[in-house]
Amino acid sequence: MAYNLIKRFMLTSAIAFCLIYPVLCPALNSITFMDKPYIYLQDAAKELGMTMSKSSEYCSLRNSTAYISFQYDKKFATINGVKISLLYPPSLKSGAPIISQKDYYNVILPILNSKTLKKQIIKTIVIDPGHGGNDNGTSGSYSKEKNIVLSISRKVANILSSSGYKVVMTRNSNKFIPLDTRAAVIDKYNGDLFVSIHCNSAKKSISGYETFVLAPQGTSSTYSTKEVNKYENGNRWDKNNERLGFEIQKALKITNSIDRGLKHARFSVLKNATKPAALVETGFLSNPGEEKLLNTPSYQDKVAKAIASGIISYAKAAANGN
Repeated sequence: MAYNLIKRFMLTSAIAFCLIYPVLCPALNSITFMDKPYIYLQDAAKELGMTMSKSSEYCSLRNSTAYISFQYDKKFATINGVKISLLYPPSLKSGAPIISQKDYYNVILPILNSKTLKKQIIKTIVIDPGHGGNDNGTSGSYSKEKNIVLSISRKVANILSSSGYKVVMTRNSNKFIPLDTRAAVIDKYNGDLFVSIHCNSAKKSISGYETFVLAPQGTSSTYSTKEVNKYENGNRWDKNNERLGFEIQKALKITNSIDRGLKHARFSVLKNATKPAALVETGFLSNPGEEKLLNTPSYQDKVAKAIASGIISYAKAAANGN
């Protein structure tokens, strides 16, 4: 009995140590799949202190605080009900579920474990209302993106300011700001993170919110198959970017709109950001119902509260980083 208790304590302590200090623990054994390094999800589950369940189409990991669901050969997963984009599709090898090494270390772990993040004490936040001036952004049947995102951004700034943060806005009026100077505001004002706020456009039937962070070096964007090897300024914060984007995407659930997921892209403001950055698409002006909502002050309040809440949640997580 005593031996079993000691053995169990040692195993639990080892798992906890690896979660808190992952850089000091050996990487999980990798295998090659589709010319990429993958790991077995069963090994990941053991390291995370989770149990794995699988079927012919799905695999899930679960413990008392987290639930992760994967579908084989699909580049999406859910973590605690929030949809996230993966860099490569999970799959099966000889009947065993596997996930890419980059997804485990760059996507899954940063979301689950603050100790995998670079430590930050967030003091100054840069909020970037998209477009402005002669750049209307997208348009709905009666409204323009530039006006809606400025209104939401001001509300976000007010919430963050009242929470004790210094907030810098890239624009606070109907002014055109070139893309290449927006991220530069981070360095000009010694900013600690950057969030760009936008509205979306597509077919009238499409609605929902989504958050983008920079695709890691050597991977493709969510809506592309082209892998890009160039290292961008923003790539130095890949893990923190992932957590920032996740916290915002999770918080936006209070809007009761459709969760379109945390995704990866190579937008200019994300590539050039020298601190953690995310770009939020708050909804679709091409959808009549969503356009009406996005022009409603009470709904803008809800969106702003969610974005600010996500930023504050990230700040708390980053303060516990290494």
